[in-house]
Amino acid sequence: MFDLHMHTKFSDGIYNPDELVERLKKEGITLFSITDHNHSLAYEKYDNFDLNYIKGTEIATSYDGVIIEILGYKVDDKVINEWYRDFYSADNLARIENLLFNDLKEISKENGYQVDQNLEMEKVEKGLSKKTIYYHLFEKYDDFEFKTYKEFFRRGLSNPESPWFLDEGRTYPSIKEVIDLIHKAGGVAFLAHPYEYGFDSFDDLFETIVDLGIDGIECFHPSCAMINSVKLAKYCVENKLLGSGGSDFHSDKRLVPLGVHINKNLFEFECFDWIRELL
Repeated sequence: MFDLHMHTKFSDGIYNPDELVERLKKEGITLFSITDHNHSLAYEKYDNFDLNYIKGTEIATSYDGVIIEILGYKVDDKVINEWYRDFYSADNLARIENLLFNDLKEISKENGYQVDQNLEMEKVEKGLSKKTIYYHLFEKYDDFEFKTYKEFFRRGLSNPESPWFLDEGRTYPSIKEVIDLIHKAGGVAFLAHPYEYGFDSFDDLFETIVDLGIDGIECFHPSCAMINSVKLAKYCVENKLLGSGGSDFHSDKRLVPLGVHINKNLFEFECFDWIRELL
C-alpha cells in the first residue's frame, strides 16, 4: 500500500516524521511521501527513513481567484526550501499576513460583522490572519454562517462568488511558477485533490495546467468519491498524464485512514506505472 500525500509538524500536521513513519509501518504502507505545505523542510531533519519514500511538497497557487495546490514528487528538497525561505521570508510573510488581515477586517464589516479594534495576530505565521479573524467572528457572533474554518476557507474566502471572497491569489506564486519550480527541483508536478475546489467543470482548469506543463493529477483523495477517482484516472491515461493518490493525513481527528485502498485492476492503469515501479 502507498500514501503520497501527508503532513507533519513541519506544516499543519500533528506528528513528527519519525512518528508518522511508525504509524505507516503499522498500517502496512510501504511507499510514502511527506508533502508539507510550501516546503520540504521535513527532509532536512529526517532523510534516513527505513521505509521507501519519495521526497515531496505541496505548494499553493491560484486559478481564477481560487486557491489550488500543486504536489511535487521526487524533488530536491534543497531547491524547494531555498525558494521557500526567499518567498516566505519573515519580511514578505509579515507584509502578506498584515495585508490579508486588514482586508478581512473590511470584508467582515461589509458583511455586517464588526471585528474588535484591539484584535491582533498573536504572531506572524502563514495563514494566521485568516484563522484569527475566523475564530474571532465564530466566537463573537452566534449567527456566523461558517461552522468550521475549512468551510470558511473553501466556501467563503476561496469562492469568487461569495461576499466573503478574499483575493489571496495575488499573494501566491503563479501556476507556471510553481510547476517550473518543481521541475527545476528535478521533480514532477501534480494537481492536488481537484474535487476540493468546488468547480462545476474541470475542462478549463485541466486545459490550463496541461498547457503549463503539469505532469499528473492526484486521482485518489478523501474528497473524491471512487467513481470520480476512476474518471480522473481515465483522464490521465487518455492525456498521457501520471496519476497519484494519498490520504492528505494531518491528524486522527479527521477520521481518514492512512493509505490508498485501490482496486487491483484500476491500479494497473498506465498512469500508475511510476508508483508500481517504486513499490
